[in-house]
Amino acid sequence: MTENNSNVKQFIIKNYLESEVNPDFAILVNGPWGCGKTFFIDNLLKEKYGEDYRKKEVIWLSLFGLSEIYQVQKNFLNYFILYLLIVLRNLFLML
Repeated sequence: MTENNSNVKQFIIKNYLESEVNPDFAILVNGPWGCGKTFFIDNLLKEKYGEDYRKKEVIWLSLFGLSEIYQVQKNFLNYFILYLLIVLRNLFLML
């Protein structure tokens, strides 16, 4: 791992994952296709939380091919609605 990646990891852990208040920002990982963006975040979460990291509430949002803010908003809203439906389903199954 490069020193820059280590610094980014520490920033994300300290200011996002270990924050005592909900952060009011998202994390954008930018780079060409196939450079390891998802791999980087996936491993960071695995390192921080162990094998249970997949149980964390993470929204993976791809901006690939989007060029307008309304497209980003629509994409996020779609993911958010899907997340809410999953939560509601899980609550219903607990009854």
